[in-house]
Amino acid sequence: LMIRRPPRSTPKPSSAASDVYKRQDAASELLKDLRRVCLKAGLSDEALAAAEGRDQEALQEACIKQMQTLRLQGHQRTVVALGRRALRAGLDHPRIRSNLMRSQRLLQRDKLMATVDELLIGNRSAREKAEQLMLEAITEDPEFRSCRLRLEQRLKERFSRGKNDPFRTELLDLRVSMELNRRRLELLEQRLSNGSDPSLQQDAANP
Repeated sequence: LMIRRPPRSTPKPSSAASDVYKRQDAASELLKDLRRVCLKAGLSDEALAAAEGRDQEALQEACIKQMQTLRLQGHQRTVVALGRRALRAGLDHPRIRSNLMRSQRLLQRDKLMATVDELLIGNRSAREKAEQLMLEAITEDPEFRSCRLRLEQRLKERFSRGKNDPFRTELLDLRVSMELNRRRLELLEQRLSNGSDPSLQQDAANP
């Protein structure tokens, strides 16, 4: 007797290949979205264009390069828009986050200095508020050099008023430095007593 073998089943498409196609489609759609952000802002998308037709890893590197280029050129809002879209799509790379955070910080600095400029042309109370805002800013962001220089200039103008004392000019920088440190110390002590110091809140959130 002859034993018949059962017919072979038709091979099904590989699920791995299907996943590859899906990732390629997702990367292609994300690339289009990121390039639209640049074109809408009237900016070059040269780095992103180089990733056309390539895989997600190449797109990620292109996104990092594009964000860094635009950040150094001063286009912080576009960098933020690119970073947020990339993160939502799963391009969670440390350099993408770094560029995003740097641009967000620069935008916050610009916004604060614009507020300071408006307050400084106001009355005495408004000018004092401007000084307080700058003091809080450099306490939370020690690398905010332009803000620190602006506050130091304000203090110099205040201390230089009065009689023409030769020693006053020589000691002006020292007086400004001491006054600035005194105010920062008072602010930190106040925050500690109120439990509103950002560093303490971060420690509490991460025990």
